[in-house]
Amino acid sequence: MLLKSKSKFIFFKRRPKKPSRQRGQNGFTLMELMVVISIISFLASLLLVDVKNAQLNARDAKRIADLNNLATAMELYYSDNQVYPNCADSGYPGGCDLINFNGVNGSDIDSSLDGEFMHFLVPKYISKDAIDPLNTLSPPYFYGYAGHDSELVIGSGVKYSYLIGAVLENPNNPALKNSVTVNSPQFNGVPYYAVGMIQ
Repeated sequence: MLLKSKSKFIFFKRRPKKPSRQRGQNGFTLMELMVVISIISFLASLLLVDVKNAQLNARDAKRIADLNNLATAMELYYSDNQVYPNCADSGYPGGCDLINFNGVNGSDIDSSLDGEFMHFLVPKYISKDAIDPLNTLSPPYFYGYAGHDSELVIGSGVKYSYLIGAVLENPNNPALKNSVTVNSPQFNGVPYYAVGMIQ
């Protein structure tokens, strides 16, 4: 635009239009950033769930493997000594550390909670004491052992030569179908995996 003022000309320049963002230019709009952040958050939450499930299944797999190894060690021990020890026996290392377990009078067991589990097998039959990956009383994630003449339910008449058990975190673990106590009561309503021998 040109204005005439006496002998001078005054020029006004038009402000150039801001060019619209074209493909290939750097930068993102706020909306694009929000969409990307939402997608990343969703994927991260899925990954977190998968990691937790993988950790849970790994702990259960260790429990099952530990108990099966202990059962093998028990048979070797029995072959040498002709007896399955009971934690109430004189000279049993550590003794029964859970008395009247689960509120059942007379249900005394050796547990992994004290860090000395089935210690009579060390070092000849196993290299070290087996310990549950979580090893807590509540929730009951620990290994338990009951020796000869043990009754899971006192007065039931069902006696075990020995029983080694552990609660699994996955209540649908297929290994529970192979447990020697599949038809027996649960620990605090939670199914558990056990190996052993019924008399």
